[in-house]
Amino acid sequence: MCIRDSLADGDIPLYLSATRNKEKNQLSIFFVNLSKRKSLKGEIIIQGFVPEEKAELALLWHQNPMKYNSFENPKEVAPKISQQKLQIKRISDKAIFAVNLPSHSLLAISLKGVCL
Repeated sequence: MCIRDSLADGDIPLYLSATRNKEKNQLSIFFVNLSKRKSLKGEIIIQGFVPEEKAELALLWHQNPMKYNSFENPKEVAPKISQQKLQIKRISDKAIFAVNLPSHSLLAISLKGVCL
């Protein structure tokens, strides 16, 4: 999927994938922002799953997109795990919340809730 940005000279590649585990009542959403300069903001709309407000986020990002891990510095680029309370709007059977993706990053959001 690509998002057209009127301030850029073309498309900003954004990749998105999601998995649902009915046994664990868990939904995981994965985002990859390939733009080296543009952060992305948007809303996620979920239908068929009622998430709790508390979510676990794992962000893989470095200020310099050319940095990489090496044997000398194996943690130069490392995921940052955090627990966050999401501001979820509920409209009918939909849950809506905002997401911010830094430039050149991978973000994983793990939600617990009820599968409908």
